[in-house]
Amino acid sequence: MACELPIVATNVDGAREAIIDSENGYLHEPHDIAGMAQSVLKLIADADLRRAMGESGKNRVMEFDIGTSVDTVESTYQECLENL
Repeated sequence: MACELPIVATNVDGAREAIIDSENGYLHEPHDIAGMAQSVLKLIADADLRRAMGESGKNRVMEFDIGTSVDTVESTYQECLENL
């Protein structure tokens, strides 16, 4: 996504949080090989769709800030320690 490329992935933890289906990529249920292949073929055939989804994906990546993630984890640990 950071390279402005749309993503075709399975609908599992991690991917589900980052990918907005049909906006910056496609999510498929695990083992849905035919569906994933159709999504890849659709992207290959449509340069405008690839560009739009790629741009959306890069914007989505920019929302994930490492500092914010670290602060969230630190605050969660602090809260746990206070409740011991």
